[in-house]
Amino acid sequence: MNKPEILIIINTNSMYFKGLRENLKKIYSDYIISFFSVETLEYRTDEEIIWRGSEEINVIQKIFLVQKVLKIMKSRNIKLININFVSPSLFLFNDIFEYIPTIATFWGSDLYRIPRNSGIYKRLQKSILKRCSYITSDNKDMEELIYKTYRCQDKPYLETKFGLPIDFELFKKISQEDIKEFKEKYSIPEKSIVITLSYSSDPKKNHEYMIDEVLKLKDNYDKLYVFIPMAYGNREHCLKIKNYCKKQFGGNNVKYCVIDKFIADEEVAKLRKTTDIMINVQTTDSMSSSMLESIYAGNIVINGAWLPYDNIAKEGIYFEKIDNILPGMLSDKIQEIIKDMSNYKVKCIKNPEIVYKLSSWENNIKNWKKAYDFCLKKQIG
Repeated sequence: MNKPEILIIINTNSMYFKGLRENLKKIYSDYIISFFSVETLEYRTDEEIIWRGSEEINVIQKIFLVQKVLKIMKSRNIKLININFVSPSLFLFNDIFEYIPTIATFWGSDLYRIPRNSGIYKRLQKSILKRCSYITSDNKDMEELIYKTYRCQDKPYLETKFGLPIDFELFKKISQEDIKEFKEKYSIPEKSIVITLSYSSDPKKNHEYMIDEVLKLKDNYDKLYVFIPMAYGNREHCLKIKNYCKKQFGGNNVKYCVIDKFIADEEVAKLRKTTDIMINVQTTDSMSSSMLESIYAGNIVINGAWLPYDNIAKEGIYFEKIDNILPGMLSDKIQEIIKDMSNYKVKCIKNPEIVYKLSSWENNIKNWKKAYDFCLKKQIG
């Protein structure tokens, strides 16, 4: 018989992919760990490509290819499926979810945005969950909303957090000399206040609002330096924000840098360690790894109060909040922090220890294993 297999449905370009893969391989060494990406229609293991489709196809062709992939999946000895991000399009695989124990892992926008945008999409998601054996997400606060939205109270739930994509050891290796070289590379003046605005090129991040609010500080603080990371996400939005920065920051002599290309993990760690204030006021989220990395690196983080971060606050993680994105709300908060920066930094001292406890793969893989083991032991009729 074919070797038993665990199939992970995930965007293999995701920053979380590598960590999840490596940790599952350590635990389930007796299983083939395979991956299927809906985006690329690629079905593979680390050792071989089982199937590869094409992104350059229309919807009808994609449906036809899905049927081929389903046929291949049914011929293999799959014992467990884990959906990462409950995309409505996965209803096309309901036939296989019907008889193989399946875990649905919500990521955030698949719960907070998709059901609100389309009743049809919500029904398709509900049809997927009907066939699943287990539901997880990386934020316990999502549990009640999942049950309320999809009426799936008969499905057990567990919080399964991802470990941070960057190795914690990288942060520890960053020296003062490394930070000095980083500042020289990006022409950051001495004694500048370094502010990082969000972490991706997503229209829901409220970039224009953040830029306008930082701009209000230019007359009081002549040594501001602003990073706008936009290496992944919506490319049209990235271009729009680059032009907006040129007009707003460039036209007012505020030094800034739009990071629109992927940078190595070590460079990301240097960015985090160099930043004084990180701002995260996106419309919705479950739990941002970039935000947690910033907290771990010692940044003073400003989050939107509407984001579901009460659980990490209860664990003792310190961050600042604004209640909404009204004019003046964010600029006032930034100014408040800058005026008493050393005191705010002291409040962050215990953050790294707590973030490690909550966000290391060493600690978080335990709940993934608990959910997987439950489904692997599930009796199939």
